[in-house]
Amino acid sequence: MNLDGIHRFCHQHYGVLAAAFVITEFLANILIIQKIPYTEIDWVAYMQEVGGYLSGDWDYTHLKGDTGPLVYPGGFVYIFSILKFATDDGKNIQKAQYFFAVIYCVMISVLFIIYRKVQLSMEQGWKKMPTLYMLVLICASRRIHSIFVLRLFNDTIAMTLLYLAILSLLIDRWSLCCVLFSFAISVKMNILLFLPGLLVLLTKRFGFVDAVGRSLIIVAVQFVLAAPFLMVNAPGYMNKAFEFGREFFHVWTVNYKFLPEHIFLSKTLSISLLLAHLGTLIFYGFTKWTREEGGPFALILSNKGAPLTARHIVSILFVSNFIGIVFARSLHYQFYVWYYHTLPFLLWSIPYLPTIVRFAIIACIEVIWNVYPSRPETSLTLTIIHLLLLVLITISPTITNKQAPTKKYHIE
Repeated sequence: MNLDGIHRFCHQHYGVLAAAFVITEFLANILIIQKIPYTEIDWVAYMQEVGGYLSGDWDYTHLKGDTGPLVYPGGFVYIFSILKFATDDGKNIQKAQYFFAVIYCVMISVLFIIYRKVQLSMEQGWKKMPTLYMLVLICASRRIHSIFVLRLFNDTIAMTLLYLAILSLLIDRWSLCCVLFSFAISVKMNILLFLPGLLVLLTKRFGFVDAVGRSLIIVAVQFVLAAPFLMVNAPGYMNKAFEFGREFFHVWTVNYKFLPEHIFLSKTLSISLLLAHLGTLIFYGFTKWTREEGGPFALILSNKGAPLTARHIVSILFVSNFIGIVFARSLHYQFYVWYYHTLPFLLWSIPYLPTIVRFAIIACIEVIWNVYPSRPETSLTLTIIHLLLLVLITISPTITNKQAPTKKYHIE
């Protein structure tokens, strides 16, 4: 059987293969939990932070742990309060690890469905985004396994909720998406990197007026989750839960560590990266994301919506997030889960890039994220790869909202 034959076989038996991967991954995570020592980083601090809430103190400025004050929104408090109760006051670490193993399997299951729907929205999707490659790459990262079951970071829960929100879009449940998206934000604010893309998609799907209305669902959910804390100390909650000016340490960053510490911590770098981030989003908003509609102003003024294909939806969201990753001043090790699972889609969306090069890029990124502590040379390499990938995505043909013809898609 040649390579095309293997890809056909995997495509035709996607469900069975995906289920086998999920079962294998669950067993692999159990083995990791049992054989590799757990590393304490933030779990104890999480338990201390929610401990104050559980003891009746709803003033966000009072909630803190060994690593400092609580800096996550209200959804984090509720979820980790449940985990504190379920893990014997947070002391049964292994029980917590099993919970995160389940979350991992839920996340990859959702990702398998997302990638499948993307395939089905493409003409000859089984060739352009081969099933076996996608399944393997989604599960291939050593660092991701560690982030889930050996470190127990809240980033994992936030991203699982985010992918559930994206899946809701792919089945045309946009209000549900807005609820899940807001829940994800309430666990960790990195989800906001997807927000520009989501706002564009809402406008494309429903027109500007309805898009504004559905966007308010995101805001409303935030207020509901924050209500107990807002009633006690609203300014304190807003300042801590949404602390956009928080400083990160040079020693822990994986990117931009090649810069001297005084430059890394400078306002000049911070403002420059923010402007580059906003400028790139504006460029995409005026070109690649709204080209079919005649530009952003034409899209807004038309106030007309239309159904969107899975590939178009995923492309805009994943690129929106990746732009934020490229221009983030600091990426800590757990932040890898913010974008690793989007890399197969992004790389296979760049035409004419040899498959071996795609695998090499992912392998290089993975190696860099597994070097601890990060070094200036690995940091520089990662930054170059990120910028190169963004350039390649930008100069690649725009992924339009064109649906693959059904009759041409099915494998003969």
